Amino acid sequence: MKKTRWSLSFWNNVKQKEPVSTNAGYQLQTGTSTAMQKDVADLEEELKANREIITLLQENLSRLTYEQQLSNCIATATEDEKAAMILEQSERTQALSKEKKVLEEITNSLQDQLAESKSQCAELEKKISSVELELKASHEQVSMYDEMLHAKNDIIKALRDQLDSENKERIKYKDMCLGYELQHKFLTKEILELNDLRKDDLAREQKLTMDNAKLRAKYYQIKSKYFVVLKQQKEQSPLRGAGLEEGQEVVTQLLHDALEFDTDDHEMRLTGSLEEYDRYGFSRKHYMDEAEDWEEDSLGNKAAVLERQSEELSTQVKDADHNASLRVKWENYMVGRGGKLQKSVELKNLIRQGVPHLYREEVWKGCIQLHVGDIQEKNGDGYYQALLQRKAQSRGLDLAMKQIELDLLRTLPNNRHYESIESEGILKLRRVLLAFSEYNRLIGYCQGLNRLAAIALLFLNEEDAFWCLVAIVEHILPPEYFSTTLMAAQADQRVLKDLVKDKLPSVHQKLEANQVDLSLFTFNWFLTVFVDNIPTEMFLRIWDTFLYEGSKVLFRFATAFLKHCETEILQQQDGLDLNRLLRKIGEKMTNVNQISYYAFNWINPFSMRFLANKRQQHMQDIKMELTELDKLRKSIKREKSVRRQEEYLSEDDLDS
Repeated sequence: MKKTRWSLSFWNNVKQKEPVSTNAGYQLQTGTSTAMQKDVADLEEELKANREIITLLQENLSRLTYEQQLSNCIATATEDEKAAMILEQSERTQALSKEKKVLEEITNSLQDQLAESKSQCAELEKKISSVELELKASHEQVSMYDEMLHAKNDIIKALRDQLDSENKERIKYKDMCLGYELQHKFLTKEILELNDLRKDDLAREQKLTMDNAKLRAKYYQIKSKYFVVLKQQKEQSPLRGAGLEEGQEVVTQLLHDALEFDTDDHEMRLTGSLEEYDRYGFSRKHYMDEAEDWEEDSLGNKAAVLERQSEELSTQVKDADHNASLRVKWENYMVGRGGKLQKSVELKNLIRQGVPHLYREEVWKGCIQLHVGDIQEKNGDGYYQALLQRKAQSRGLDLAMKQIELDLLRTLPNNRHYESIESEGILKLRRVLLAFSEYNRLIGYCQGLNRLAAIALLFLNEEDAFWCLVAIVEHILPPEYFSTTLMAAQADQRVLKDLVKDKLPSVHQKLEANQVDLSLFTFNWFLTVFVDNIPTEMFLRIWDTFLYEGSKVLFRFATAFLKHCETEILQQQDGLDLNRLLRKIGEKMTNVNQISYYAFNWINPFSMRFLANKRQQHMQDIKMELTELDKLRKSIKREKSVRRQEEYLSEDDLDS
């Protein structure tokens, strides 16, 4: 019994310790890994004590069983003793049974607690493992953060050093900027003073140029009148009387001097400013050389040429202010445009007013790229040289090469760049035409291409001039313009005739009445883009707009030329006079701005639809005419062949 009570008291103590272990498990779950390990050790000690209690209880149970057996052996005792012993034994048995039940309950409870403790121990071990992993990861992360912190410290140190050096440089540059600012102010002041001096020089130069032009114009007017007077004196009847005979001798001498006088040298001695060539390389002597065609009326022709030159100089004086304003507009546009040329209303209006010589190369090159820029990029650099090499490797001289050689010196004979076969312009022109004949073998070479290429070479380098020729022939002008039949060029002449009939009906009637074929004079304008016998500034204005706007410009200026000379055309008496005037009409186009006004303002409305419809209509007519002509040619050949066979047979009959 004492052992049983001791066991119960021990069990109670164990029960009182359970919250502690539970509390320790909770602390293990919530504390650090070290505390959890300590709680596990306490639980293992309690488990060991419970096992010892179970061992003691089992020993007590065995002893009680042994005592019960002894009581059964006491059979020899008296009835009273037996009764007392039995009663006591039954009480003890009942007490033992109760203790046994209690012990069994305690044992079961302890086993449950043991299982629960094991499961808690397993969970705690798992938690310890996870915590250890987390702790390891935390250590690694802390190490990484330490490394990052060291790296950041190094970066901060480097940045601080860099900042210090930059501050030193900033102070240095600040001092330099102050020095440059002072220098800039000084230079700006100097530049402003130089600009003022330059403006004064330009104003003086412009004034002197205008005065010189006015004097030259006046000189040409006076000289023109002088020739007219001499002509009139020559046509008058012979004077009578001694005094009159002396006057007649004076007039005759003046006529002789006027006809034999070297006009160009005299002009240069008078003005001291007339150069032999203009800025484009064209000879200025052609003003007087034009008189060679009309020998019978040399005085009248010289007077007309001088009058035209006087008009041209007067126009230049009048347009001086306009040209200065236009130059400023072009400067602003070229500064603000950036990159390649883009089609716009502003650029269109500027080009129609004229491209300054300073920007013509850049503007023409930009216009060419609008037409063939994609082809240039596709073929790449070196394509032009490859064409020349391919042409050089071809054996012998083909028909195109022979014709090119024949036309080289006939291209621009009044331009110093194409004067002789050794001229640099001739060498470039030959290469450009040969490269184009290799590039477009269908056309090869056609007369007229040489002048187009020659004008392009005045402003562009050799390769750009080649692409300019490609753009004109294959993109700007209609197809078949330079074919063997010149079909498109012929169609354009018929379109021009319709346009003149619509815009200048009186001129059309005059030409029809005198049976004058306008295409005899305008065909070459279209084929060479007005290069032939047109003043330089005039055909350059046409080229400026032609490269930007296209072939429609040709009709505008051809009609404008006729409008400009409408009065003169209507005043002619017969077809011979009309032919003579139309042959020289291009030389009269000196007032560039007035003719441009006719071309772009007076002629309107002039739609592209009208032009396209007329071209298509006349192209169909020409194709039908060529078909009929081809049939007629074949029939004539057949008739000739039949006739020859008949003659051959008749000769055989005679021989027989």
